[in-house]
Amino acid sequence: MSTPRITFNHNWNGKLFCTCFTSLRLRNDKKYQNGTTFQIILNKPGKNPFNAGEAILCDVRHLYIHQINDFMAMIDTGYNREETVKMLQTMYKNIVTDWNTQQLSLLLFRRIQVDKSIANAPKTITYKASTSKQA
Repeated sequence: MSTPRITFNHNWNGKLFCTCFTSLRLRNDKKYQNGTTFQIILNKPGKNPFNAGEAILCDVRHLYIHQINDFMAMIDTGYNREETVKMLQTMYKNIVTDWNTQQLSLLLFRRIQVDKSIANAPKTITYKASTSKQA
């Protein structure tokens, strides 16, 4: 049996550079089971898909789109809740007909081995630090 793939069209929040990362996907209990090893594939526009190594699915949490909060959204995509919901609705516009009944899965992956070429790759993500003080 071949290793199942999980494909990313964008490296949201630079997460594929990390040892552990999340992914918000449409619920699929048959595909997404704890302990399953996945081949990580990053599609690059105009280039062959990039094999980003393997990761084990460590945990799965099911939720509805209205339950996504800023914490989950920012960890997964680097964007706030509102922008993340818009992205999901756009990505799945030809698949989901009713977001009130469609469940999502928040998947937590851990790399089996960190590929040095990924870890040392230049990161093109810009982070803006907050200047406000927390109480």
